[in-house]
Amino acid sequence: MSQHLKHFDATSLDNFREAFYLFAKNRNENPIYIRTIDELVLIMRSLSFSPTVNEVANYMKKYNFKMSFSDFLEVIHTHSGVEKLPDEITQAFQAYDTKKTGKISARALQNILCNWGESLTHREVQMIFREANININSDINYNEFLKIIATPAPDYA
Repeated sequence: MSQHLKHFDATSLDNFREAFYLFAKNRNENPIYIRTIDELVLIMRSLSFSPTVNEVANYMKKYNFKMSFSDFLEVIHTHSGVEKLPDEITQAFQAYDTKKTGKISARALQNILCNWGESLTHREVQMIFREANININSDINYNEFLKIIATPAPDYA
């Protein structure tokens, strides 16, 4: 576990440890392991992470459905990198927000979505705007927009 000490501060480690031992269902066994997708989802979401069920399933498969606390810390470290993506996107939006209002025009967002990275077609952007009730002539609070797109869809299983 010493390799994880460089990734997390003492308070974070305490929070991770507390959640792990609180929600792991086999608390009476020694050592304690997370053995189900549901357990890992519950623990990660209790720590304010937003993993998808697919991501959690992959993490559990990697550890053969027997995840120790040390393994859990590795998952948290890996997943922290995944969840930093909205911060990087926010920085991209801020480059368009020259007045520092926290908003960009819908036209600027359309330009970003159609011309940067894995670009979308104008039709795809129109569909997204329609679904999100975005008027092409309006301004968009990009932090609110990112919260919406970064939140995983609910699990209806």
